[in-house]
Amino acid sequence: MTMYRKKPKVLRRKNVQKKTGAKSQAKQIMALSRQVDKLRDNTSTRFTTFWQRNILPIDDTTDTGKAFVCPIPYAPCNPFNSLNTGTSRVFSDNIRVASQPSYVKTMLFTAPDSIKTCSKIYCNGGTIKWQMSSNEPAYSKVTLALIQPMSDCADQLTNNRGLKENVTGGAPGSAASMVTNVDYTRHSGAAGSSGQPTTFFGTLFNRKLWKVLYYRECAFSSPGATDPDQSTPISIEPANTEPKNNAVVQCGTIRLPKAGLIQNRNQRQDGDSSKTVNAIETGYVGSKNERECYLVAVNNGAAIDGEVISLGFRVLNNYVATN
Repeated sequence: MTMYRKKPKVLRRKNVQKKTGAKSQAKQIMALSRQVDKLRDNTSTRFTTFWQRNILPIDDTTDTGKAFVCPIPYAPCNPFNSLNTGTSRVFSDNIRVASQPSYVKTMLFTAPDSIKTCSKIYCNGGTIKWQMSSNEPAYSKVTLALIQPMSDCADQLTNNRGLKENVTGGAPGSAASMVTNVDYTRHSGAAGSSGQPTTFFGTLFNRKLWKVLYYRECAFSSPGATDPDQSTPISIEPANTEPKNNAVVQCGTIRLPKAGLIQNRNQRQDGDSSKTVNAIETGYVGSKNERECYLVAVNNGAAIDGEVISLGFRVLNNYVATN
């Protein structure tokens, strides 16, 4: 007896080719991606730089309410250089405390000498670990923010605010400033009835000029005191039970954005300006204005009275150097 077998359904030729082609392309793309990843691993080097601000006052010596402005350069700033000189190496904040008038970047752990001659470096962001403390007996607030200029007005803001300029004897950034009611606005701290706290608060940045990447309002006070302007030092008052954030100490972490490609377009010693020189030598002054970030602290203190708010932080920047 002859068994009847149904013939298999035959797909149209073009459908078969299309389906097979997609699978083949997917396999080729995966294989190519693996090869590219292997090549990238062999031709790139990851490294990290660090620098820190010691725990120092953010109050100006005499000017009450001057906004503290500190650049957070994404450029490598020549971390291999052992001499802390030159605009490619040194930068500063606008307070310039005498014990630490400027900052320099240093290589974290170790890095091969080969990255010294790389023409391209990519900045993959980083972190800021900060800690703020107060010895003021009265209630006080500090606004801490990380801001970045809008790309369409970054050059004008950098020039008008002196963000990359220096005062006499200072490093780039020491002439930086923020204009009240233009760059930011806040309550003036004018007190009401007797015993009310007199401090700046409610800071708002002009979003037409600045991107606000991080914002925190820190309050230093004495939770157990009945009078917010009392003269008893807050360090001996009760209710400071939280070790990280309390009436005396505040701390936190800020994520830094990626800045992308870094190339050094400065003129070479042989006069050929059409070719790049080593990217590792790019400094704060030579980097793109629209990618720069600034750590800003707004409060109404002055160090002349001996009562200060101090800020310390440590900055890590992650990079990939390509050969």
